[in-house]
Amino acid sequence: MELLRSERLNRGLTLKQAATRMGVSWKTLQRAEAGSSVPFPATALKIAGFYGMRVTDVWPVPGSGRTIDHSAHPPSDAPAPPPVGGSPGAERAGSTAVA
Repeated sequence: MELLRSERLNRGLTLKQAATRMGVSWKTLQRAEAGSSVPFPATALKIAGFYGMRVTDVWPVPGSGRTIDHSAHPPSDAPAPPPVGGSPGAERAGSTAVA
């Protein structure tokens, strides 16, 4: 994660100044720069976006040899999520199944 640290230093910012401008805690930024943790997606977007980068420029998908385009929409043939409050095929209480 030397990339994050060098980008911050190139802008002449301390860890706390950069974190404040990004809207993240300085401890989160410190961990991201050290590579000791990967931030939650929303935080990763803030950090990468602050430096004009994509999340996958900073945190590549391990083992894939490629990155994920977070701006892409799921494919149109993707299965629909299950209904809220149940799982697919589960019957609602009090309803009757029709054969």
